[in-house]
Amino acid sequence: MTAPVDIARLEEFSDGTSDGLRALIRLFLTDTGDTIAELGTAVDESDQDAIRQLAHRAGGSCAVCGAAPLAARLLALEDRSVSAGPQDDARLIRAVRAEFANVTTFLDHYLERARPAEVRS
Repeated sequence: MTAPVDIARLEEFSDGTSDGLRALIRLFLTDTGDTIAELGTAVDESDQDAIRQLAHRAGGSCAVCGAAPLAARLLALEDRSVSAGPQDDARLIRAVRAEFANVTTFLDHYLERARPAEVRS
């Protein structure tokens, strides 16, 4: 099974310290979680412009930070929002939320297992 986040990719964007990586992970999870919550509201309201913008923003961030499976689900939502109906959007946002839960669990476990000096190898 492939990890939901490429830690090496995420480390590229930290400041090279374990504290920096921890801060980056917390920022990534908070920002992405907030954007996905906004995206859920946009889906509930069938706001296609907001769906495209929010999915694009979160998808780019996820891709850069190494969360490729989550980025792919967000891209699917962004692309489908042009022609998808409310049922498709609802199915896609459920998939986004499920994958974000996987990412969150993975990163939480990563931080729990790694002692501060080991977060960045």
